[in-house]
Amino acid sequence: MSEPDTVYCYPPHFTVRNRFGTREQDELDAAERAFVAQRWREAAPVGTFDLAHLRALHRHLFQDVYEWAGELRTVEISKEGHQFQFRRYIENGMADVHRRLVARDFLKGLDAAHLAGEGDFMKRPGMVALLSYLDASRMSVSS
Repeated sequence: MSEPDTVYCYPPHFTVRNRFGTREQDELDAAERAFVAQRWREAAPVGTFDLAHLRALHRHLFQDVYEWAGELRTVEISKEGHQFQFRRYIENGMADVHRRLVARDFLKGLDAAHLAGEGDFMKRPGMVALLSYLDASRMSVSS
């Protein structure tokens, strides 16, 4: 299990460190939603959904909120007793996700059931679950 993260979080409640200095989760959530919604309306970085592209997307969306947006995390993390992917394996894990996306033509043409995680492709392990487990940029701790 990981030690409490004081690199990316403010103790004692461990709200994620942010550009506003807020330690109140509700305030941070509201600010994040507002800034990400604005960035969402802008042109996003183009790419092939490999790790470099996903990092660029993360940077684009969260740059106003987190200084470290788009960077790979530098600490081991856990949440509610569940360990996330060890950071030394993030690149390999993301490469696996990318291979699976390429093999499925970037999920083009999948029906709602597959995209919602009910289809076979999203299981074994589920793509959303796998991306969350990898948590390359340190976003899972804030909920």
